[in-house]
Amino acid sequence: MKNFPLLFCIAVAVAGCITSGPQNNVGFGRIEKLNALEGVYKNLGETTIVVKALKANDVLKEATFVEGKDFELSSGRIRLMHRTGFSGATGGNPYLGPYYESTELGLDQHGHGKYREVGAAAGLAFLIVPLVGSVRDDVRFVRIEK
Repeated sequence: MKNFPLLFCIAVAVAGCITSGPQNNVGFGRIEKLNALEGVYKNLGETTIVVKALKANDVLKEATFVEGKDFELSSGRIRLMHRTGFSGATGGNPYLGPYYESTELGLDQHGHGKYREVGAAAGLAFLIVPLVGSVRDDVRFVRIEK
């Protein structure tokens, strides 16, 4: 217990939270059917993800994703990935503890495309340094036509 104040100070010093997103970021709207996402969106670099590559209205690359296998529709959003686990400080990874990751896609409250990645972890780095952190990254794809 003598080291508790020192460990507490270290934990407070390394705790962190990172959030990023476009200016005037708004929350997710609600979609009930997948066809609500149909449309053409700008890929402006408000952080970028390519779903379909077009060149002069020709499709250069297209991928097919199957509901229930590649994603699920839940709470008005498409959940691409949702994972919790425990990292065991192996394979060069100095972190030991639980983590959470989630990736969602949908429409924002103004009808633009929205992509969100969320992650959080709490545990020990190098088996001695308490570590707590989270990250959230939002991306907007401006809808240019429906």
